[in-house]
Amino acid sequence: MYLEQANSFALYLVVGVILFFILCMCTVFMIKSYQAGIAIGMDKKLLKRSITSSITFTAVPSISILLGGSCTKWIFGDTFVMV
Repeated sequence: MYLEQANSFALYLVVGVILFFILCMCTVFMIKSYQAGIAIGMDKKLLKRSITSSITFTAVPSISILLGGSCTKWIFGDTFVMV
């Protein structure tokens, strides 16, 4: 019963809408921040470098978490998997 509700289309739809909203808000704030940086006279090269380092700082830990979860599944089986 629980897994049927947890894997239902309605739940996927709700979570998808929420994630889409979060992605849109992140994009809006990134654009506004970039424009504000240009407005106060920051160098475009510096802004692009800070965006690149922020994306790297965000993405690299998530990759290691996914790899760790995959290795845990491979070593211990499905019992300890959180992914």
